[in-house]
Amino acid sequence: MLKKGIAIIIILFLGFSGQAAPLGDQEIEYLRSNSQEVRLGEVEFPLLKNQLEGNSVFLAGKNQGLEYNKELQKDLLEFFHQEAGVKNLLVEATYASGEFLNRYLQTGEEEYLELVISYWRRSQDEFEFFQWLREYNLQFPDEEQIRVIGFDVQGPPRTLISINYLGDLLMQTHIPLELEYYLLPLVALAQDFMELRLDPEHSRLAQTEYTAGIPEEMIEDTREITRDILEHWEEAPDHYHEFLNDPEEFFFVLNNIKDAFAMEEKLKEGMEASHQFRSEKAFSNLLNLLEGLEREKFFGQWEELNVLQKPYREVEWLGAKLAGRNSPFSGKVLSLWYVYHDSLQMQPFSPGEEVEFDSGYIMENLNELVEISPAEVSLFQLNASGSPFSRGQYFLREQTGGASTDFFQFIFVIQGSPPTRPFYQP
Repeated sequence: MLKKGIAIIIILFLGFSGQAAPLGDQEIEYLRSNSQEVRLGEVEFPLLKNQLEGNSVFLAGKNQGLEYNKELQKDLLEFFHQEAGVKNLLVEATYASGEFLNRYLQTGEEEYLELVISYWRRSQDEFEFFQWLREYNLQFPDEEQIRVIGFDVQGPPRTLISINYLGDLLMQTHIPLELEYYLLPLVALAQDFMELRLDPEHSRLAQTEYTAGIPEEMIEDTREITRDILEHWEEAPDHYHEFLNDPEEFFFVLNNIKDAFAMEEKLKEGMEASHQFRSEKAFSNLLNLLEGLEREKFFGQWEELNVLQKPYREVEWLGAKLAGRNSPFSGKVLSLWYVYHDSLQMQPFSPGEEVEFDSGYIMENLNELVEISPAEVSLFQLNASGSPFSRGQYFLREQTGGASTDFFQFIFVIQGSPPTRPFYQP
């Protein structure tokens, strides 16, 4: 009888530890006292004002395809820029994409913006966000303007942007004879990519297919050309250092491409292995780009699980890497999680197709939060004095130990968001 009783206790304990705790009267009262209505476009976040001191990275987590994300990104970026001195926007894109976006912000030449959006988020809202950011930047002197930092690893179909970036660096140069065998194919591939983009049918293919309308042979050529250059670089690094104006940047982008194919291979081991590889490489890329920016502050809006500051579902997400002991940002990361109710999402590979979207698939206690939300978009602070959320785990469906505030410190509850609009109309 005793053994049976112990078994029941163990089962109950394991069952409880596997799901979020329910919200009781104490939690509800706390949340009501630590919430605010968010009016999109008004850039008012009183709950965030006492969180600026001591934090360097402000990380927001969203699901793509919902229009209110872009409105929040504008408001938060403007708030953190003016209140905390943030001048670096961490985008969920490769280094090459980030540099093309910076070219657009500096010159206003929309061909750079169109190139990135065509192969990146494929959303008119994203396109208009960067148009807004350019106009916003022009209000400030150069040293106070916001710049973009791309450091993500993305799948091989998007690596042609990186090839195009390297091709741009080479097209105006005279490649020395000893490097022609390795670099001329890269230039030719970059030219083929740009010709492909001029095909009137290609822009739609770029939006409606995972391969972004890029022929498989071009993707495979990218793999082989990158591999050949990196192998030769290892054998004869002096040739590249003597020829290239910035060999470190060139080498960095080549490795970004290599990592894209490696991440795809990791999928054979499972989604967790692929996500873990991506987080590790993205974090390593960011560290490589931080020279001279050690005292700067950063804001980024990434896919939702990337804001989590502890491992979840067997993955140490970007937020966990940034907040970890080996990070220069340890103890200096603030995570803001967006959750949705009664909203619509545009499907990324079906432009114009809308589906109902709700965060209940990943979040417990969503209905209770919706009931006490003061507005269509509401902000809840979890880490204020006396918070029950710093003592127990709530909200996440799958539990891995620790308190809620170990994972994130704020929740945006977004209700009734329309879907984003496709960049190319169907």
